[in-house]
Amino acid sequence: MKILFIALLLFGMVLMPSQADAPMATNLVFLNFPEKVLKSGNLGKQTIKESSKTRIFFHYLNATGREQVFNFKFKGKLEKYKYAVDTNFEPGLAGSNAAKKFLLLNYQTVYNPGFEIKIKDKDTVSGIVEAILYKGDSWSCRMGDDSKISDLKIINVGDYEIEKFIDLKESKPFTFRLGEDKKEIIPGHYGYDYNFYVNNTDAKKKRLICSIDSRAGFLTGVFKINDTVVSTNELPARQETIYFNKIIDPNVPLKITYIPTGGYSYPVQLKFKLIAI
Repeated sequence: MKILFIALLLFGMVLMPSQADAPMATNLVFLNFPEKVLKSGNLGKQTIKESSKTRIFFHYLNATGREQVFNFKFKGKLEKYKYAVDTNFEPGLAGSNAAKKFLLLNYQTVYNPGFEIKIKDKDTVSGIVEAILYKGDSWSCRMGDDSKISDLKIINVGDYEIEKFIDLKESKPFTFRLGEDKKEIIPGHYGYDYNFYVNNTDAKKKRLICSIDSRAGFLTGVFKINDTVVSTNELPARQETIYFNKIIDPNVPLKITYIPTGGYSYPVQLKFKLIAI
């Protein structure tokens, strides 16, 4: 009986999923408070308490009255690491340029990485950092020196990857509005991954037309379509603009990734429709 019990115990251990096989939690760190940085100082730091795939989104206007150095540092071995950062006098262009760079990058494994960039007075710095962070790893972010900033606030959101599966027919277009709920912690879902899987469910090839339409103000649309990154010009409000117009096969889903970028106001409307060829 004892031998049988040990055998069953060992069998159960083999079937039990390991910690490495279990899905890893995801976490979005949102850094935008204060939006206007009036004096140099520490903009945020954390020591990781629970391992997760983490994305850090930041968007700050340098309102200190002089050029500053923006600095981001990590401690630890970071897997699946990549970052993109941009500065611009136009806050929206800083955000969209950073998003485009980010979507073009590949992941790396690095030790104690960091970066710094100079920001002119009245310019905005915007960017995205992503990596697998393990318990005990840490990060810090500052503009200029390491003094305290009184209105500092860090928002953590549990899941930033949103998937939408869209089965299209020629007679049934699909419209999605993003950023309407002002009660959400991050109303525009800045820094989130929106992954749209668009499928032609008709029996024949069709032309897929995808468009973006800002409902609040100027906007630049940045998308990754399968492995290709495309972007629009900066568009005024309520000007529907096509960013994809190609023939697609039936039942071969197309992946379209959109990251709501800093510096712009939301909501935004995304449309997907099939037309005959």
